[in-house]
Amino acid sequence: AEYIQGDGTWGYGIYTIINISTTTPVPVELSSFTAKVVNDGVVLQWMTHSEINNFGFVVQRSTDNLTFLKIGFVRGKGTISSPCFYRFEDRHLPSRKYFYRLKQLDTDGMFEYSGVVPVTINNPTTNELAQNYPNPFNTRTVIGFQLANSGKAKIDIFNLSGQLVRTLVNEHKRAGNYVVLWDGKDSCGS
Repeated sequence: AEYIQGDGTWGYGIYTIINISTTTPVPVELSSFTAKVVNDGVVLQWMTHSEINNFGFVVQRSTDNLTFLKIGFVRGKGTISSPCFYRFEDRHLPSRKYFYRLKQLDTDGMFEYSGVVPVTINNPTTNELAQNYPNPFNTRTVIGFQLANSGKAKIDIFNLSGQLVRTLVNEHKRAGNYVVLWDGKDSCGS
């Protein structure tokens, strides 16, 4: 059954993949399949309850939920009777809705598709520096920022006299959301 998790990701509950041509179970029991947006990409995670002769999983993506293209492959565990966890990252995607599914392949050439999991990427439309938290802080604080476009990002910390204390970020970044931890120390480590 389809569900939405507490963190907003979509997934499917426990189900057995069935080979439609013979109506006998394919020997891989998929327990879960979820998609979660992380910055400008998607992290897919799935778990099998057990596997028999599992060659692996072709990861497929679609933008219309009709035409799916192969974007990767994750090797299966073969034959195993304990739960197995898998992960695949689809990185650097533009803002839009995507659909993902798995094509599970057996070592004998049989295959079956998982359910489809939708996910929407909304990249930032403005550059923004968020308020640090916690504030006030004792030994460390987290500073979030977002970039609407790829480019050089620089975050400097200054004291009340306007003197540079430390540079936290000074590098090229892709569009997306980021966080940086500051331990309260200056550039000399004190």
